[in-house]
Amino acid sequence: MTKPRIVQHSFGSKGTGGPIGALTRVLESDIATSFEFLHVAQPYAAGGLNLKMIYMMAKEMRTFRPDIAHIRGLGNEGFHGVIAAKVARVPKVLVSVHGSVRDLVSGSAGFRRWIVGSILEPLTLRLSTHIVTVCEDAMEKPVLQPFADKLLGVVPNGVDLPTPRTDNRRAVRSALSIGTDDVVLIIVGRLVVDKGGFDLLEALDLIPAEVHSQSIHLLIVGEGPDRESLSARAQLIENVQIHILGLRHDVSELFAASDIAILPSWHENMSNALLEAMAAGAPVIATRVGGNTEVLSKGGGILVPSQNPSALASAICRLVHNNQERVALGKEARSVIERFYTTGHMTQHLSHIYRTILRS
Repeated sequence: MTKPRIVQHSFGSKGTGGPIGALTRVLESDIATSFEFLHVAQPYAAGGLNLKMIYMMAKEMRTFRPDIAHIRGLGNEGFHGVIAAKVARVPKVLVSVHGSVRDLVSGSAGFRRWIVGSILEPLTLRLSTHIVTVCEDAMEKPVLQPFADKLLGVVPNGVDLPTPRTDNRRAVRSALSIGTDDVVLIIVGRLVVDKGGFDLLEALDLIPAEVHSQSIHLLIVGEGPDRESLSARAQLIENVQIHILGLRHDVSELFAASDIAILPSWHENMSNALLEAMAAGAPVIATRVGGNTEVLSKGGGILVPSQNPSALASAICRLVHNNQERVALGKEARSVIERFYTTGHMTQHLSHIYRTILRS
């Protein structure tokens, strides 16, 4: 029996963002026994309207002759993916919404952002035949409301559950010159203001001196345009040893070697970093935005207001002081992932969506 053919379009390379991370797990899962996939990657930003890129992607899609094109994300990249699918005459085009440029808070609200948010994203959704989101909160985005009849529901991101290994934890800490009893904080994400890294550094400045009776380290993992200014700000922090690690492919091991994962984003949909931290058994301090609230309402961490270094500092002090609570929250965090957010849960939702589209 011929398996349905589905093009998977994404922007970026492995390790560079949430959508490509989720896609990688899908392609490596057993869902491939039910569907035949072709990954059409968009390896670099289009800039403006890139007709050559559209032609090349459409040619790949047309040769494959898919039943569905699954376009991951909005923005200029999602627009190029949908246009390529239309040029290739793919009958069904599914767009999964991971975020919107309208979510962005910092940076210049320039002409290009206006073009993408006001014209390209609505056009991307208009040209799609079906839409899903990665969290319940995203269902309420204003950009989606005119297309409510195309919404099929939520396909939450899912992650693999790593096997805890004490020797790995020791090895990672040793490589970074971190002691066994030191308290390790970790933040993983793109180094831009919206991800809250500067809020975290300000929070560390607010921690009272008595908290530093234990040696505290902060691991900053990721790349982005604000790396230089974030690094300069980090050099002003006293009593906390800060390690700026750049882009890493051993994020799961880094989470497992840490004591507290921090996600101080100003806006978020369904953060892969949040899920990976919890899967590794790390208790989480996250801002009360988007999918963070949805996930942590089930347990595993502490929610704080966004852009509030004082509240963030209080939560950090609470967990640094209380190892028992850290351990309890870490176990709870892993349990939440096991019950709701594994790769298996994600592919089960996705399989249902694909079959619904194929029947329509």
